[in-house]
Amino acid sequence: MLTTKQALTSFAEMLNTGNVTSFEALMADDFHYASQTIFKELESKAEFVLYMQEKLRAIKSSGSSVFAELGELQAYGQSECVIVAQGTKDNLQATVFLKIAENQVTRADMCVIPPPRQAKRSGCY
Repeated sequence: MLTTKQALTSFAEMLNTGNVTSFEALMADDFHYASQTIFKELESKAEFVLYMQEKLRAIKSSGSSVFAELGELQAYGQSECVIVAQGTKDNLQATVFLKIAENQVTRADMCVIPPPRQAKRSGCY
């Protein structure tokens, strides 16, 4: 049975390593991704994988780094999240919440509100 913590750990690993493969294996085909910083919701696993591969490639090409840390934040009916920083571990940018159904990740929401600095950080990347 896939737990939220396992799924979040895989999402964090994807951001930290730049490799989408392990998280992709957990996703439902009709996976949805929304971000408070982009207008269009992505509505499939294939669309998200392509988007994330391009995004991670662009970040790497820029010479910047992504740091994804497990954390806790009471928001949107959830408490476990991934805290995302870019450039340095303390340059917090967003939190990510996942939804799981039928042993697959069905949704990811990247949020800037509430601010990621309100999350309880674990130090686990």
